[in-house]
Amino acid sequence: MKQFIQWHNDTFGEKVVKALEKNNFQAYYVATRAAAIEKVNSLIPAGATVGVGGSWTLKEMGIPEQLEKDGHEVYDHNKPGLTMEESMSLRRKELLCDVFHLRHQCDHNGWSAGEHGWIRQPGRSHELRSEESSRPLSV
Repeated sequence: MKQFIQWHNDTFGEKVVKALEKNNFQAYYVATRAAAIEKVNSLIPAGATVGVGGSWTLKEMGIPEQLEKDGHEVYDHNKPGLTMEESMSLRRKELLCDVFHLRHQCDHNGWSAGEHGWIRQPGRSHELRSEESSRPLSV
C-alpha cells in the first residue's frame, strides 16, 4: 500500500509541477519533509528578510526558526503575545520583505493541490510537496 501511495504522490506531484510551469511558475516536487526543508532553504537568498504570514505547514516544519538561526530577519505577525501595534508593524514589514509566504489555492483538474505558497518578489514562485505533510508546501 505504501508503494502505491508513494507512486500516487510522485505522479500527482509531477502533474502539479507541470501545470504550474505551464503558467510560468518555477516549480519543484520533493518526496520528503527533509527534502522540502532543504529546498526551501536553498531558494531563499542569504541575508534575505522573510515574512511567514500564517503558514502552519512551515511552522510545523520549523522553517521560521531555522531561518532565524541562519541569520535571516523573519517577520511573523502571528507570534503569540504580540500587541495589536506589534502585529500591525510586522504586517507592514511583511509587505516589503525579500521573500513572503502567502496562502493560495492551486486547482488542477478538480484537485486542490495546495493552500500555501512562497513568492520571491518581484513575482517568482516555487511549489514544493512533501509526502510527510498533509498539505503541499510552496516556496
